[in-house]
Amino acid sequence: MSTPHLPHHGPKPKALIFDLMGTCTNWQSSLLPPLTFQPSPALSRRDALALAADWRAGFFREIHARFERGERGEDIDVTHARVLDRLLEERGWDWGDGEKSKCVEAWHAQPDPKIYLKAIELLKLQPEECIMVAAHAYDLRAAKGVGMQTIYIHRLTEDLDEDMSLVEKENDQFLDGTTGGEDCGLGSLADVLDA
Repeated sequence: MSTPHLPHHGPKPKALIFDLMGTCTNWQSSLLPPLTFQPSPALSRRDALALAADWRAGFFREIHARFERGERGEDIDVTHARVLDRLLEERGWDWGDGEKSKCVEAWHAQPDPKIYLKAIELLKLQPEECIMVAAHAYDLRAAKGVGMQTIYIHRLTEDLDEDMSLVEKENDQFLDGTTGGEDCGLGSLADVLDA
């Protein structure tokens, strides 16, 4: 089997930019608007910040507990919904399914192209000299929209509602990170880059 390589169009890439939610992005900024405007009655900023912090911490406790029990990962939307339900019950807040669903969807906030452009500016490169690597089609669509090359790493727990044949066509490279092997697609990334 031949090793995949990036298509040879445009300049050779000089930088890889990875999606790292919570490390490189302010995840609260996508959650606060729905938390303060969706529920009825609306939450105060203080309550919304507290709920967001508890929700994020609860999410990590849930995934850590699954790992400790030797269970497979699950769709993060399922985990987020379960944690939110528990937090709402603890607080005695009765939200409708639509309100809860919109808040869970906020974790998928569409990326602002300015984020990618700022990263490119800080690297002192042109967009076409950068590759965005992610397991989220929406991230890569935004990156491609500003002129970056894109590499999608398919994960079993991400983009469950996406048509993978379409995602594969949209990106410069589509890597299989579903095999459960040690590299989870990152070894293939090194091969693609001739690293």
